[in-house]
Parts: sequence; structure tokens; C-alpha cells
Amino acid sequence: MKIAKDKSKVKKNITTLIALVIIAGGIFIGYKFFTQKIFTQKNNNKERDKVLEVVRDVHFNENENKWFWKVVDNATAYVADINGEQQTVDQNYLYYIPTTATTEFKVKAIDSTGEYASSSWSDVYTYTLSNEFSYSKVAAYLNECTPNRPLQKVVSAYVKNNKLYANCYCKEGSKDKLIKLRVTYNESVNSISDCISTKNYSLANVFKTFDAVNYDSASYLIKADAFAEKMAEHGLSGYDFSVVSSQAAKVNNSKDFHVFATYKATNGSEVKYVQSDLLCGIANTSAQEQLNFTTKMLDAGNLYLDEKSFVELKGDEIDFAKTMEGLGLNNHVSTQNNFNYDFDYGMGMN
Repeated sequence: MKIAKDKSKVKKNITTLIALVIIAGGIFIGYKFFTQKIFTQKNNNKERDKVLEVVRDVHFNENENKWFWKVVDNATAYVADINGEQQTVDQNYLYYIPTTATTEFKVKAIDSTGEYASSSWSDVYTYTLSNEFSYSKVAAYLNECTPNRPLQKVVSAYVKNNKLYANCYCKEGSKDKLIKLRVTYNESVNSISDCISTKNYSLANVFKTFDAVNYDSASYLIKADAFAEKMAEHGLSGYDFSVVSSQAAKVNNSKDFHVFATYKATNGSEVKYVQSDLLCGIANTSAQEQLNFTTKMLDAGNLYLDEKSFVELKGDEIDFAKTMEGLGLNNHVSTQNNFNYDFDYGMGMN
């Protein structure tokens, strides 16, 4: 009988022990569940604290052709959305030439380190081109004529024989290009404003394309006082030049390059605005491309020049040049009026 009682007691103890283990396990699991929930809640709160602020103070500056916005703390970059197309920039502004009459713009802040979550999009801001003659107005029109090549900068524009000619720096895919654009009209046009006001053109074509390079070669030409033909004649007549807008471009399969530019020519109280296309060759080239496009040009005896185009601007072509001048598209460098002119320069290097 005693043995039976002992077995019953042992069984009872085991049952009690199992129950205690189950209760302890339940308490432990419950504790883990609640502590995990609290931790998750705290972490979520922390994550919410790590979200970048929404971008504010967005506006478009017509004088600089830039969208601006207030810097967001801890943002490493910004995603800008223009009419549904997005691009990322590192700074709190975006250079933009309007491509349509109305532009819708929004922007959000991002953190590439991953410490902060991206902000929500800003409010949508709308910019509408005014009817006034301006750089943006002209550039937007030229953009319409070259829809597959987003414009980055207009270098020059003028009207001749019912045609609008423009040299433009643009993007072709991921490549930088200088394009020579020619728009032909069915009716008489005598100014850039005439071209914009009429949509009745028979053909808009890019008749030449070059690989653009971002060297300020035009300013080095001025420093060297080395020009050809009409530009050189103006220099010999006492005109000093400053660069309004310019773009250097390579000649395919050659070391030669073009310098496309609009210049301001000043002779005392007389002021002209001219556009020029100079084909340049360096006699003693360097292995470093930048030197050829810049400091190598300071030696006039090392230069071969061929003036491919020269036009004295008139009417609103001058107004357009002045708007470009106001934008500061190039540093203005004055000449010293000590031209080293040789008519052999006009022979060029082809």
C-alpha cells in the first residue's frame, strides 16, 4: 500500500511540475510578446522621427532659368519631377528651360545613406510662360522645334531670308551636343518674335551636330586677341569683345574644334552684338584636351582659324543677346585690343 501511495504522490508532483513549466512558459512568451511589441512601437516612432521634412519654398526664377527650393536638413539629394519626368540633383536648385507653355513641378528630399527615409512630395507648383519676349520664351520655342533634344543653353539666334538659325547646346540621350538648327517659314519673318508668333514653318531641321565640350574656349580667343575675317576686322577697328554665350564643340575624327559664340563688341559708346562660328586648329597640340581648348589658344601663332559664320545682330536679336548677357552664361573677358591678325588665318585647318 505504501508503494502505491508513493507512486501516486510522484505522479501528482510531476503533474504539478508540468503545470508550473507551462505557466512559466506562458509568462515568458507573454513577456517576450509585449516587450517585442513595445520595442517595435519605439522603433516605429524612431523611424517616423527619421523621415526627411517635406521640401518647401519652391519657386521658379525666370532671370536665372532655375527652380529653387529650401534646403532640407540631412538630405543628400533631391528628386525633381517636371511634367512627369524625374531627375536627381545634389543641390537645392535645378536649371531648366521650359519646354511647354505650362510646367508642373514637384520635388522631394532623399538621403542616400539610408539613415533617413525620403520625404513626401512637395506641393505641385505651376509655372506659365508669360507673353513677354524673354530668353525662356525663345528657348521654349526652340525646344518645340527640337523635341528629341532637350535644350540646355542657347548660344546664338538670328533670322535671315525667312529662316531662323540657332546654335544650341542640348542633350541627345546621355551625350552633350551642339546643334545647328534651321527653321524655314512659309511666310515673311524678320525677327525672332515673328518666328515665335507664327507656327507656319515648312521645316525645322538640325543640319549639323557636334560633340559639345564644356571649355570656355571663346574667352581664351579673346585673351589671345586672335580672330579671323570679320571678327578680326572689328578688332582692328577698335572694338573690344566680351563673351555673352558660347560653346566649344569637336570636329569628328579631327583635332580641330568649333567655337560657337555670341559676343558683345564695344568701341567707345558704340555697342554691337554679333554671333560667330570659328573653326579652330592648334598647330602644336597637347595630349590633354583641355589645354588645347584653353591655354594652347593663348599663343596666336599656334592657332589656325577659319570664320565659318559671322552675323551682326539686329532688332530683337539684340534684345535676346542682352537677356543671355543678363543670365551670365559666360564670364565676360575684355580684350586689350592688340590683335595679331594674319589673313592666312582664314585658310583654316580642314
